[in-house]
Amino acid sequence: MAEETDSAQDPQDDSLVARFRDPARRLELIATILMSIAVVSSAYCAWQATRWGGVQAVAFAEASTARVESSKALSTGVQQSAYDASTLLELTLAYTRGETQVVADLKDRFMREEFAAHVDDWLATKPFENPDAPRTPFDLETYSNANMDLSADLEEQAAAKFEEAKAANQTGDDYILATVYFATVLFFSGVSTKLDQRPLQWFVILLAAGGLAFGFSRALSLPFF
Repeated sequence: MAEETDSAQDPQDDSLVARFRDPARRLELIATILMSIAVVSSAYCAWQATRWGGVQAVAFAEASTARVESSKALSTGVQQSAYDASTLLELTLAYTRGETQVVADLKDRFMREEFAAHVDDWLATKPFENPDAPRTPFDLETYSNANMDLSADLEEQAAAKFEEAKAANQTGDDYILATVYFATVLFFSGVSTKLDQRPLQWFVILLAAGGLAFGFSRALSLPFF
């Protein structure tokens, strides 16, 4: 009875083994595995490209906002500088006329606090007596305008965000390039099962494997979320 059972199972076992030993079946299995990996990898790269596209959009928006705010701060700074120059002119004319009270009133009532500090530093150099003194408070090395400084800082932030957006855009493009490699894997793997000549089939499978390797090398070298 045991011998009869073994003899009944052997043909089935031989058939299963034959299926996996058949070169055509083996090539089909390899092509299927390559295609499966390529599909999953393509989906991953497409998702990463979408994420980096979002980073690009946000960075460009932040760069644009920073530039708008920079322009506003610069405009305010220029207006303040023009006002400071006008006030300084009136103060200087009053000083040259010996109107000390007028000078004090101008400084206390009309001069901006930020600029008044620079005027004090300038007057400390005795500009009307010392020929080497700065010609105006604007020529002091320590002179600054808060809004102009803010404008410069915002412009630097805008430039940094713009570069960040460009980098994100390039990263997204690189992920798209990786999907192109994975698309070649799908193409060559699918074609390999339609060819009749075995050497040509294996050659196409090798091309598919090469595309998969290039795709992985590209995707794994990129930053990811």
